[in-house]
Amino acid sequence: MEKILLDTNFLVYLIKEKKFRLFEDFLDENFGNYEIYILEGSLGEIGNINKRYLKAVKLLIRSNKIKVIKEKGKVDELIIKYKDNFIIATQDEKILKEVKRKIIKTKKYFKLF
Repeated sequence: MEKILLDTNFLVYLIKEKKFRLFEDFLDENFGNYEIYILEGSLGEIGNINKRYLKAVKLLIRSNKIKVIKEKGKVDELIIKYKDNFIIATQDEKILKEVKRKIIKTKKYFKLF
């Protein structure tokens, strides 16, 4: 089963632009079985950006579409730490340079590298 770790910026994009279902379809086409994760620190970051986005993420967590990794630390540093165990979904240039398997959003679709 493929494990995908969403960076805060990627998750905010999915919620803000109402693209979560499109992202799930992309995953179904490319991986079949997958699990989506976020870091606990991302919840704080999302809450600082927009309380409605945080509410949406909590709904996704309750519906088991997203699992939370409960580890303290800076989100970007933890993502780098987990880079070998997950496909990383991010738009962060610094993180993109560090990871081998990644999903990014282009103008019209998602792409796996």
